[in-house]
Amino acid sequence: MPPTKKTKVPFYTSGGIVYVDDGNGNGNGDSESDEDVEESDDEPDRIPADVEARLKYIQSLVGSLSKRFLEDIMKQVSYYGPQGTNREMANCIVVHLRGMAAQGDNLKMEEKLVRRVYGQCWGPDEESNSESEEDEGEDEDEDEDDVGTNYISDEIQNRLDRLKFLIKGLTEYP
Repeated sequence: MPPTKKTKVPFYTSGGIVYVDDGNGNGNGDSESDEDVEESDDEPDRIPADVEARLKYIQSLVGSLSKRFLEDIMKQVSYYGPQGTNREMANCIVVHLRGMAAQGDNLKMEEKLVRRVYGQCWGPDEESNSESEEDEGEDEDEDEDDVGTNYISDEIQNRLDRLKFLIKGLTEYP
C-alpha cells in the first residue's frame, strides 16, 4: 500500500480560515487551492503530546456514538458543519477539535463533554473513571458542579432522591 499524503482541512475561525492537518492522512476535506495548503505548510501545527492524547481519546469515544449524541456534541463545541453518516460526523468533530488544539486550546472541557455524552449513551467507561481520579488535583480550580459516576450533578441527584422518598411515602400510605 503506498504511503498516504497527509492533507490539510479548513478550520473556520473568527480571524479567517486556517488549514489544519486532518490527522488521518486520508483526505478528509477539500482545500480552496493548492497555494493555500502550501502556505500553511510553512507553519506546521504543533500540538502538545498531552493534547494529542486527549484528542485520540475523544476520537475513540465519538466513533461509537449515535447521531443524536454526535449532534449534541457538535452543538456544544459550536461546530455546525455538514451532517451525514455517524462516521462523517465523528470525523468532523475530531477535525474541528484538532483545529481548536492547533489554535492553543487544551481540550479539557471538550474531553469532559464527550465523556458525559458517552456516559449518557453507553454508561461510564473504565478508562474515564480512572482518568477522572488522576485529574481531580488539576480540576480543583474549576467552578463546576460535582458530578457523580452517573454524570448527574450532586444537586440534581439530591432532588431526585427527595422526590423518590416523597413518592415512596405517597404509595405506602393509603
